[in-house]
Amino acid sequence: MSIEIHCEQCQKRYRVKADLAGKRVRCSNCGSPVSVPDGLEQTGEDALPDAPGESKFAQEIPADTPPQVKRPAPPKAAPPKAAPPPVPKQVVRFDPRFDPQAMTDMPAPQPPGVPQAPKPAPQRTPQSASKKVERQPADRDIGFADEDPLFMSKPRVADYDNLADTADAPAISDDSPEPRLDQEPTIPRGRRGSGKLADTDVTPAEPDLEIPGPSERPIFSMPADNEVMKKFRAEQAAGQNRRCTGCGGPMKVGAVICLNCGFNAATGERGGDGSGDWDEAGEGSTTLWSKLFGKANWKPEDRALRKLAILGVLLCFVPLIGLKVPLLVRPGIYIAYAGLALAILSAGLFAKRMRFTRAAVAAAAGLIAFAVYSNLRPIDLDDHLTRADDTPRRDAPRPMKSGNDGNRVKPAPGDAPTSEVMLILKGPAEGIDPVNWYVNYLGHADARVRFKSANYLIANTPAGRKEEVARVFEGRLNDEHPQMRRLAIKGVALYIDDHTTGVLTPLLKDEEEEVRGDVYQLLAKLKDTKALPAIVARMSDDGTLAREALAAFDASQKPAITRAFELSLKSDNARQRELACRELATYGGPNTPGLLLGLLDDPDLGVRCAAVLTLGKLKDPRTLDAIMTRLIYDRTAAMAALEAFGSGAEKPVLSLLKTGNTEMRLAAAEVLGTIGTKECIPALHDAAVDNDARLAATAKDAWRKIAPDDFTPSMESIVDMESEITSRQRAGLERLAELKPDKHQDQVAKALVRSAMSDDLLVREAAQKALPIWGTRDTAPAFMELLGEKIHPARRQLAEMALGALKDPRGAAAVARWASVDYPVAMQSLADMGPVAEDAVIDLLVHERTDIQREAIKILKLWGTRQKAIPALQGVLTRERARLGNEVLDAIDAINRRPIVPRKPLTQPAR
Repeated sequence: MSIEIHCEQCQKRYRVKADLAGKRVRCSNCGSPVSVPDGLEQTGEDALPDAPGESKFAQEIPADTPPQVKRPAPPKAAPPKAAPPPVPKQVVRFDPRFDPQAMTDMPAPQPPGVPQAPKPAPQRTPQSASKKVERQPADRDIGFADEDPLFMSKPRVADYDNLADTADAPAISDDSPEPRLDQEPTIPRGRRGSGKLADTDVTPAEPDLEIPGPSERPIFSMPADNEVMKKFRAEQAAGQNRRCTGCGGPMKVGAVICLNCGFNAATGERGGDGSGDWDEAGEGSTTLWSKLFGKANWKPEDRALRKLAILGVLLCFVPLIGLKVPLLVRPGIYIAYAGLALAILSAGLFAKRMRFTRAAVAAAAGLIAFAVYSNLRPIDLDDHLTRADDTPRRDAPRPMKSGNDGNRVKPAPGDAPTSEVMLILKGPAEGIDPVNWYVNYLGHADARVRFKSANYLIANTPAGRKEEVARVFEGRLNDEHPQMRRLAIKGVALYIDDHTTGVLTPLLKDEEEEVRGDVYQLLAKLKDTKALPAIVARMSDDGTLAREALAAFDASQKPAITRAFELSLKSDNARQRELACRELATYGGPNTPGLLLGLLDDPDLGVRCAAVLTLGKLKDPRTLDAIMTRLIYDRTAAMAALEAFGSGAEKPVLSLLKTGNTEMRLAAAEVLGTIGTKECIPALHDAAVDNDARLAATAKDAWRKIAPDDFTPSMESIVDMESEITSRQRAGLERLAELKPDKHQDQVAKALVRSAMSDDLLVREAAQKALPIWGTRDTAPAFMELLGEKIHPARRQLAEMALGALKDPRGAAAVARWASVDYPVAMQSLADMGPVAEDAVIDLLVHERTDIQREAIKILKLWGTRQKAIPALQGVLTRERARLGNEVLDAIDAINRRPIVPRKPLTQPAR
């Protein structure tokens, strides 16, 4: 049942449920409160029954509905519901006069007698092609009161915009006026097209339809009456669908604020800068620059990423301070890499947040900044290779020039001599001492004057003044011209004293090799031991010249040379230490081994190797253990040192061969090949049999070097046959089959007996091939002893096969005794022996087993002789013609057709 109500302000009529009888509701058109009559005021003719499927909320009554329809009385009003929970603050507010969810307004009915204007055609709301929205029939033009937020719990979704994130409008208090639409703050609505509800923790409840009585205070204030509002009301009254002035999107009839862009049609202002904007932006913020770098359209997370990208770019530029601050040169590249990583990280996070333009800008900025730093970055001039090379440079300070030529101007090489130079070159006048003359001009600025003065003084200085002239030449040892320095060396040599060596040694570092050569020659003539440290110190740069100078010293001065080299062992130059170690092998003294032991742990490899080699050449027994410990670290040098040590190191090396690990045994075997004697052969034999192929080969080579006459190819085969590796055994046996017996035949025969009994078939076959060549008189008895094996018949059969390959007549009778037990192996062995087993096979013709008789007949058919085989076969034919007649006749016929061959010796001749 429903009750009809009438709004006095806008002349609208509605139908509400009977539950609202005696209560007040608001008009969905103008928002004015309307009293719902109770059931006693409305008679049965005013009550209207609910239509089937009618909404539980009140409906608006069309204007053409006659008011005289009688309706049954409404049911008894239900008790009022509990107050709804408070609406969250995040919900968007709406002006109840212009509800965006309301449907097309129905105009109030005209008074009687006034012609009614035709209804305008309903405006269609724009819809997307992918959605199908159910529409009301055109003949049912009814507006419902539940379209007002006061009467609904959930808003109806619009066709052209997703309003699912818009919550219900808040209830209006009757004590405070409703705020103006143009004064309400804009609440963030979320991203455009997100379709998500506002983030609220309170579930919206059904609105309370009960409102208090009328109050003298206004419920809400009306917006200012201006041209925009007039035009808006006119369009609203006409029922036209409008489009937003700001973005052009469609707006529902009665809507004031565009839900798409936030434009307020009443005030002409925009509530937010754009859909989904989270930050307020000022005017002019829609430019590309502001979108990329300004605050427009930037969420708080994006702002943090922007700061991260800017920090990365700044870090890329910070190391450029190294141009002024050398401390930042070396770590600068790592700082730049960190800045580039931060910029790329921010770009990746931008891309993850679907901000691809900002991601590209951040990545490009980081790469450009890093490229700028790479092009402009300062270079670290500290060359690690140069720093590691501690060879001293030839940058010895040049001696200072004498002060007497500081103010003179040097002439160019091609200048013509001036009048002054011409007068000097002519020589002194009469009455002037020429020595004093040329001594005075020895430091002249012109090189020609200096050369002539030096040459004259070297050739014509009298004996009494040589000391004076030599002192003058000492001042020219630092002359800028190398030829003048060479003349000065000759001038200093005019007078030799204890002071001369100290004057000449600085020239050992001269840039010109000719000057250094003159100094070395002069020092070699002087043979002054005070020059030895300087000569030894130049060994790394002038090795040939320094050695020639040292060779000129007497043998009595060898201790001084030794001390000079021992002092060089403490040099900072690794090259100098290495050369000193090598030279001490010639000039070594009693303290040299102890000093060299301290260099065995030197960080430079060349120094360690040189020290080890010199210790080996010095042959000090106290250093032998130290040399052997270097086999692990400096194997090549230690082996060379042990070889240089000679036979004195044989016993320690032999002990190392027996007890060391594989690498140490390998090195010991190689050393013994040089210093070993025949006492090392047993140990080398054990090493040659070892399973390690490298050790075995090295031991055999050492054995061959120590005793070449004893280590023949047959001995090498014996060693291989004693190995546990079958491949080596086969290789040794195959070599024996191609060799002739030598002095090691007895050892080879014993080794063949072991190989013939091997479990490997290939080894046994190779041994059986070598037995006829290398077998001796003792070989057959060795196999015959094995025929008595009863526990392991397989070994007995192997011995029978070996006897068959040996072809010894002594083994034929022994094998024939086992013919019935080891059939058919024994018969095959007799067949392999050949004619030497003819008597044993003939004896088997009378055997009790017919199969053995047949085998004996077949064997005689192969190699039987006319003298013995034919008579024996004829006897069998007489006795067993019925069973064996045909086989015997075939055998006799085959023997008669066989050509006569000279008989061979039955076995190998005895040695």
